[in-house]
Amino acid sequence: KLLAVLEDCSEDLQLIYKKLNITKIYSDGYVDVKGDVSLNNLKLKTIPFKFRKIFGDFDVSENRLESFSNFPEQVIGSIFINNNLFTSLEGCQSKIEGIFDCSYNSLESLEHGPVRVDYSYFCEGNPLLTYNGISKNIGEDFIAPKIEGVEKKEIKQLSKIKGDIVFVRS
Repeated sequence: KLLAVLEDCSEDLQLIYKKLNITKIYSDGYVDVKGDVSLNNLKLKTIPFKFRKIFGDFDVSENRLESFSNFPEQVIGSIFINNNLFTSLEGCQSKIEGIFDCSYNSLESLEHGPVRVDYSYFCEGNPLLTYNGISKNIGEDFIAPKIEGVEKKEIKQLSKIKGDIVFVRS
């Protein structure tokens, strides 16, 4: 099944795949990877490989992704989906054991996003209308666009943020 997946990929993607530290191959074609997976800036509209678990960071920034379709079942590290075309966080992993960066998409809400982010949560550059859906626990900073009329104390009522709340102009 892996060979069939690779045959449909560009040479660049085939090279990336061959460099992955694959620790387990499942009968359905899914794989586990030890180490970071970087598929950034490849103009992807979907994730081309079937990942079950990634024991490292998952970077798919600067693509054309619109949804979490075909995303890994579990990433034990940071997730970078910034600079894509996401309009919703539906399907996002609930616990991020690193940084979560969803900046510069088309998100109007943080609904369906991760419940817990162990490090910083970046969502600047989105046309947010509400902070509802923000992670219940953020281990470091929350970096977001300022929504008119909403103060930091209101965000702190929605989330336990250990670091700072930083507003960035969109």
